[in-house]
Amino acid sequence: LCKASQMGDYIPAKLSMDDDEHVIACKMFHEINPDDKMVYIFENGKGVRIPMSAYITKSKRRKLTNAFSTESLPVGAFYESKNPIQIFLRTDNGKGMLIKSNLIIDKTTRTSSGKQIFQLTRKAKVEMATDQIERLGEDALQCRKLALPSTGVNISKMKFNF
Repeated sequence: LCKASQMGDYIPAKLSMDDDEHVIACKMFHEINPDDKMVYIFENGKGVRIPMSAYITKSKRRKLTNAFSTESLPVGAFYESKNPIQIFLRTDNGKGMLIKSNLIIDKTTRTSSGKQIFQLTRKAKVEMATDQIERLGEDALQCRKLALPSTGVNISKMKFNF
């Protein structure tokens, strides 16, 4: 038997997170490249790309506030360097789509809510966003979309490794 403190640090306490906060992505930076971007996908089907230059601060803050829009819950956050990344989105009503991040609109303010990328029915929401396409299986490639916004593809009869 051992104490809980011997198992390691509790991340929310270590990061001084509020009760309603949780980690959706993590990336370590030694230096911020202003030309790189953060891509956020939200539950309401919107997405936005924000340049890293928007995150450069004048002083060394302990905690960055207003890192992204709070209009809808984020389901994915991705770091995009020189080349666009592929992102697979899945809704709770059995739709999915694979897009390249350069299709998502650029905004310069961190709190921008972005533009609609997934056209959703009334009660549907995006429940998952991942850039680990190779882990999903070959059927993910059949969901590719070249223009946004899109309604996605019915994935109920496809095989995925979710």
